[in-house]
Amino acid sequence: MRGQIIVAATTIIRRGGFFSLARINTPLDGRFLTNQRGIVTSIARLGDGDKADTTNLAQKVDPKDAAAKKAAEEATKKALEKKKMEDANAAKKSEEAAAKKKAEEAAAAKKKEIEAAAAKNKAEEEAAKKKASAVKAAAEKAAAEKAAAEKAAAEKAAAEKAATEKAAAEKAAAEKAAAEKAAAEKAAAEKAAAEKVAAEKAAAAEKAAAEKAAAEKAAAEKAAADKAAAEKAAAEKAAAEKAAVEKAAAEKAAAEKAAAEKVAAEKATAEKAAAEKVAAEKAAAEKAAAEVIAIANMKDPIQEMFLTSIRAYSTSGGLANADAATKAEVTTELNRVAKQFGGAEGEDMAQFPEFKFADGEVDSINVSTN
Repeated sequence: MRGQIIVAATTIIRRGGFFSLARINTPLDGRFLTNQRGIVTSIARLGDGDKADTTNLAQKVDPKDAAAKKAAEEATKKALEKKKMEDANAAKKSEEAAAKKKAEEAAAAKKKEIEAAAAKNKAEEEAAKKKASAVKAAAEKAAAEKAAAEKAAAEKAAAEKAATEKAAAEKAAAEKAAAEKAAAEKAAAEKAAAEKVAAEKAAAAEKAAAEKAAAEKAAAEKAAADKAAAEKAAAEKAAAEKAAVEKAAAEKAAAEKAAAEKVAAEKATAEKAAAEKVAAEKAAAEKAAAEVIAIANMKDPIQEMFLTSIRAYSTSGGLANADAATKAEVTTELNRVAKQFGGAEGEDMAQFPEFKFADGEVDSINVSTN
């Protein structure tokens, strides 16, 4: 209630007067404007006849005063608790407001960073465009300069070609005149050389005839020497071939003797191995027969039941030829095992399970899409 005054008062009565200790809280529009503590003193003069009454009054405790005191203390306690709760709520609201403000500041800072990054990217793109334009202009300028240089080089090459052709024509004329002069001089020289060669040829023919006669004589002498050497070599070769034939015959006889001995040794070894194999097979057969006899003579009841079951299974044709009751029992047992280990009814637990993995969706982390 607006203008409400909550007073928690404690009255202390003493000799010669009383004191009032009060705490005053004045709320206005739900907010405390003052929170004061004070001591109010009241003094009353008493006569000599009233001293005894005062002493008795100080020693007595009025039930109403005690109740009022207790009520005042409880009201004070409630007011303190209420203010404590209000202070806690105000602090909580203040913290929430601070957290909200901090979040807003962080969002603003993030937005500012994104805008700065966008501006930076835009500036970099503009710089790249300017750079590309500059590079293009430089390339065009270089191409124009290159075309001009090529044109100048072509004109210069044409002029040089014309000058070269003119010089070549003049040189060809000079060379032709020199060639005609050289041909005349060559013809005269060849004539003189031919006459000289004819003379030298006649001298060479005479020399060749003499050399031919000497060569024929030397050839005859060499043929006679070669014939004697050939006859000697033939005799030596015949003797060597005879010795080789005799040596080969001796080696062949030795080889045939060694082969016969080897065949005899291999035959003896094979016969020995065959005899040993027959003896081993005979021992194995005897051992197997003894084992069969021992197995047949066994009296162990469990082993005998096992063997009987194996023989019965081998003669019955197996599970494929079993009766319907046996197959139903096997199917029931397989279904029970499948359910026990997490399989569905009728599922073949002997097959390896198939696994399918799907990739989960991943959120984009690109901050530039805000």
